[in-house]
Amino acid sequence: MKKIVFVFMFVFALLLVFNDLKAQHGSFGAIDAKSNGMGACANASAFALSAIGKNPALLNSKSDSVENLMLKLPDFSFQLLNNSLSMKEFTHFFGNENAKYLSEKERNDLLGFFQENGKFYFSISAIPLAISYTPSKELGTFAFSVSDIAAANIIIAKDLIDLSLIGNDSGRVYSFNDSGFKGWWLRSFNISYARQIYEKESGLLKSLSAGITLKFITGYEYSELEKLESRFHTGENSAITGNLVANTVSSFSPDFGVEYDFDKKTKPSNFNLLYMEPAGIGYGIDLGFYSELENGLNLGLAITDIGAINWSKETVRYDLNSNFFVDDILDRKKRDSLINSTNAKGDYISDFSKPLPSALRFGASYELSQRIEEIPGVLLLALDYNQGFNDLPGNSRIPRIGFGAFWHPDFDYPYILTGVSNAQTGRINFSLGAGYQYDFFQVNISTYDLISLISKEYSSPNYSLGINLIWKIL
Repeated sequence: MKKIVFVFMFVFALLLVFNDLKAQHGSFGAIDAKSNGMGACANASAFALSAIGKNPALLNSKSDSVENLMLKLPDFSFQLLNNSLSMKEFTHFFGNENAKYLSEKERNDLLGFFQENGKFYFSISAIPLAISYTPSKELGTFAFSVSDIAAANIIIAKDLIDLSLIGNDSGRVYSFNDSGFKGWWLRSFNISYARQIYEKESGLLKSLSAGITLKFITGYEYSELEKLESRFHTGENSAITGNLVANTVSSFSPDFGVEYDFDKKTKPSNFNLLYMEPAGIGYGIDLGFYSELENGLNLGLAITDIGAINWSKETVRYDLNSNFFVDDILDRKKRDSLINSTNAKGDYISDFSKPLPSALRFGASYELSQRIEEIPGVLLLALDYNQGFNDLPGNSRIPRIGFGAFWHPDFDYPYILTGVSNAQTGRINFSLGAGYQYDFFQVNISTYDLISLISKEYSSPNYSLGINLIWKIL
C-alpha cells in the first residue's frame, strides 16, 4: 500500500473510486426486495424468510398447523445514496478517462452541488442461501441463512471541494475535519428460531410470537479514517500554512495480498469470492417480538446485530502528523514536494474490535382490506421506525422512518409494493415494486427510489435495486 499522505487529496479521490465498488445490516443497510419496495418497511410486515435480519419473530407468524419448508434463492439488494451528484452529473464531471478542464460555468455548477458536506452511502447485500423449516405451528420455525454485506459510509468536507475547484483564497481558513470514511465486507452465518408463545381468541392481545437469531460472522475487509484534524490558512500571495493530523486503521484478509510500504515481503493474491481466510471473527444476536391485536393492528419490536467483530489479520495503522507550507497548491511540482515531505508512518498493530451495526426496530402494520370490504384483494399498510446505535457502515444514529403499502388486488395477478422513507442523506425517497406469488414460489423486484431511476437529472440521486425468489417446497 502506498504511503498515506496528503489526506485531503486522498479523501477527494475516494469519490472517484466509489463509482467502481463492486439480510440487512444496520438501520440503513440494503434490505430484501419486498421490503425495499414498501419504503423499507419490514419490522411488522416482512414475514417468513424475508424476516431474517429485521425481526426474527416474523419467521413463524404466518405459518399454520401444516408442515412447510421454504428456500430463498437468489436474493440480492443494492443501494447507492448521496446528497450531491446525479449519475448524469457524475459522468459529466468524472466519467472521462482523460483530464477534463472545467469552464467557469462548469466549476460554479459543480460547486453548487456541494452546498454542504458531500455524503455517500453504499450497500450491497446478497443471501446465497436461506432455508426455513416449520414442523408445526406449535414447534415453531427453524431457519438457516448465509448473507454477505459490503457497505461504506463516506463524507467529504465542503472545504475540500472548494479548495480543489477554486484554489486557496487569500485570508480564508480551511478545515477538513468533517471528512470521514468507514467500509467493510462481512459474511454472516445465521441460525434462527421463532414460535408463537401466546394465543387467545378473545381479548386485546390475540397472539404473541418471539424469535432469535444467532450469528457467526467472518469479516474480510475493514478500513476507517479514524481521525482527521486539519487547519489551513491562506495568507499573502495565496500561500497555505497549516497542520494535518490523521490516522487510518485497516484489516484485510491475507488472501487479498495487500502489500505495504513498511513491509517488503511479496504477498500473493488468492482472492476467491466463495472462500477466503477471514481477517476478523465476530458473533451477534437478533431478538424480536411480534403481536397481533384484536383491532387488527400488528406490532413488531426487535433489536438486531448485538455483538462485535475482532479484527486480527493484517491489522495496520497509518499515522500522519505534518506542518507544512506551500504557495501554490495547483503547481504539481510543489504539490509533489509537499507530499514527499509529509510524515506518514505505517505499521502492523495488535487486534482491534468493532461493534456490529446494532439497531432498534419498531413496526406496525394494518390490513385495511379487512375493515373496508370494498377494497379488492389484500391491502396491507405498514409503518416502521429504525434507530441505529452507532455509525458503522450501513447504520446511522439518524432515525429511519418509512411508510409502505402492499396491495394484492387479485391473487391471479401480480401485487404492488410502494412506500416513502427518508434516506441517510436526509432526502425523501419514493419506492415502488411488484411481485408475484404462485403455489410454490414468490418473486419480488423493486427500487428504493423510483424518481432517481427514471430521471437522470433528479437532484436527489439515489440508486437501488432489489430482487429475490422464494420457493415453497412443502
